Amino acid sequence: MRDFSPLKEHLGKLLKEYQLENPFTEYEMKHHWDTYVPKQIAKVSTPEKIENGILYIRVSNGLWKKEINIRKKELLQMINKALFSEKIKEIRIE
Repeated sequence: MRDFSPLKEHLGKLLKEYQLENPFTEYEMKHHWDTYVPKQIAKVSTPEKIENGILYIRVSNGLWKKEINIRKKELLQMINKALFSEKIKEIRIE
């Protein structure tokens, strides 16, 4: 019987096996950020790095820092859904 699992699932397993998962996830974040979070948030923020399950985001405006801080849980769910995983455990704002 053939396995028709999505290609992304297989790619994820390979990346994990060869310990390339975080660099790939960071690359995806930086290049597809505006598809993971609402457009207005993507315009004022930039994903910087992922370290030990923590996503560090740089935000250009103090008011937006507060807004993003309020919506952290919602954003975390959106990001993990887009990544098809629970890789990101926490968001920290810089």
